[in-house]
Amino acid sequence: MYSVRFIRKAGIYVWHGAVCLVVAIVILAIFWVALYARSIYQRREAERLLRDLQNLPSGAAGASTFAELANRFSATKHCTTDKCRYDFELGFGVTKSGPSLPLRRTEWDYVGVRPWRVDEAVGVRNNEVTYTQFEALIGRGRGWLYNDGPLVGNHWGWWGIFLTVDSEHFVHLVASEKESARANAVATGHQTKAGSDGIIIEKPSFDIDGGGQALNINLSSTATPKSRAVGFGLNLRCATAMLSCTELCQLAPSAWQSYSQYQKSNGWYVEDLQNCHVDSRRP
Repeated sequence: MYSVRFIRKAGIYVWHGAVCLVVAIVILAIFWVALYARSIYQRREAERLLRDLQNLPSGAAGASTFAELANRFSATKHCTTDKCRYDFELGFGVTKSGPSLPLRRTEWDYVGVRPWRVDEAVGVRNNEVTYTQFEALIGRGRGWLYNDGPLVGNHWGWWGIFLTVDSEHFVHLVASEKESARANAVATGHQTKAGSDGIIIEKPSFDIDGGGQALNINLSSTATPKSRAVGFGLNLRCATAMLSCTELCQLAPSAWQSYSQYQKSNGWYVEDLQNCHVDSRRP
């Protein structure tokens, strides 16, 4: 009789445990759907902003179309006597001090939920667009990572793209690149000219918590449409892809190809990345 009561109680405990497990899974699934849907929505908004900025002309022509863009994306305006700066912010799960609390664990990366942000600044002076600065940071929860133990887990790694459209800055950068090419080129007669077609791409040292890799993309305001397409041709699907991006070239495929060709034309070392395919089926 005792064994029957024990079996019944054990059965009730198992049933209650199973119900609790199912409820927990359902709650977690609903939470994931909410997070993932929010991230995808923000990413698509960032892609719209990127396309609009790619087609934004410089000078007075750009300023006349920029007002609508600033209003549509709720840009923050900072003005002095003769110039204004407009700041755009889009992203998901990132605070000024790093990933927000629900995304501290890098295991979220395996289900397509990762912290990322896009910051944009546009300068306008005397009713003319003078510069554009675009920054994209995307968290990476797999690969090279720092670990603080099983309770804290890994730090997020980061992909970074820093894009600048500024003719004055570009002129100084071209002079610096030409001097560097003269000092370091291993052969003559075959180098790609620094700043040709109004674009220069660099791979800086990227020091940030968790480590990472980045590209600096610099454009002249008079860059050719092809060069602007290279610079603005970012694959922001890396922010929400279930199958995460594993190479920097997947985030900026055209820019990486341009950077790689320039490095090789000067006889300099460049990483031979194998997995640069961009999957258009990603959400």
